Amino acid sequence: MSFELSVIIPAYNSEKFIMKCLLSVVRQKVSAMEIIVVNDGSTDNTAEIVSTLAEQHDMIRLFSTKNQGVAHARNVGLRLARGKYITFVDADDYLEPDAYSSMLYEMKKHNADIVEGACRKEKINGALLYKCMLHEEVIEGKYNCAKHFLEQENCYNYMCNKIYKKELFQNRKFPLLHYSEDYYMNALLHRDAFCKVTLNKIVYHYVIHDQSACGKRIEINRLDTIRAGVMTANLFTDAHLKIYPCVYICDYCIEITRMIYQQKDKALFNEFITDSRQIYLRALKWIAPKKLKNINKSQKYWLYLLFAWFPGLAVRLK
Repeated sequence: MSFELSVIIPAYNSEKFIMKCLLSVVRQKVSAMEIIVVNDGSTDNTAEIVSTLAEQHDMIRLFSTKNQGVAHARNVGLRLARGKYITFVDADDYLEPDAYSSMLYEMKKHNADIVEGACRKEKINGALLYKCMLHEEVIEGKYNCAKHFLEQENCYNYMCNKIYKKELFQNRKFPLLHYSEDYYMNALLHRDAFCKVTLNKIVYHYVIHDQSACGKRIEINRLDTIRAGVMTANLFTDAHLKIYPCVYICDYCIEITRMIYQQKDKALFNEFITDSRQIYLRALKWIAPKKLKNINKSQKYWLYLLFAWFPGLAVRLK
């Protein structure tokens, strides 16, 4: 059986959220849709809740694996997907009622490879944290699609507010990182896209809570954000495009160090500085003031230099 859309949902200990999440997907107005839930070794009732819903809705398919993280679960989903288009949902989030119908309409209208919608970040009780808005835009050409994503001016790193043509994922896997695998994969997919559409319509609700990635205490595995930046920089030979992931590396080295500093964890602070230093210095070589001026970020260069030699002072000033 062929499907128009495959929805991939990694789920780990999501019993508090998975019902609302799945019902928001089931209720989408899509003619032929499959929902692939990858239970990533949950130890709560996540699998049981999904199984019950699968008995009521035959579009839901449940697959269980041992706990190996979101990236691995998404790769399992990609192997199983049979749809013409691919999208992702996190098990603690939910969709607007007409999200997919609106996005697929634009996808077909423009023969787009990627469609991205706006999203809303909120607390568990629905209280608004902030809106990630976009303006409507059609981007054409592989270089322009890559530049559009890397600039991050009318675009976000997330996978879940986008629909992709399945062929973009051919022979590709998410890197097995704890953080920022989205950034790398999106850069790779945008690099090979010929057309992208952005919508000014909210399609997705991100729910922020203590167990979500945004709510967790900083640990040394946040180095994966920096590693994802290096992997992304290596995707591009064009000097101008390569600047953007190098800026990403420098910005996140500083930001993660600042968050560790605020945790008052001196040992982790020193460990992170030591482990990221050579990566940071290599990225800094790519973003001399003249290059940063070309992307309207030259004012940051002095902060980057200060961080290279006096990281503690730089994060206090930021």
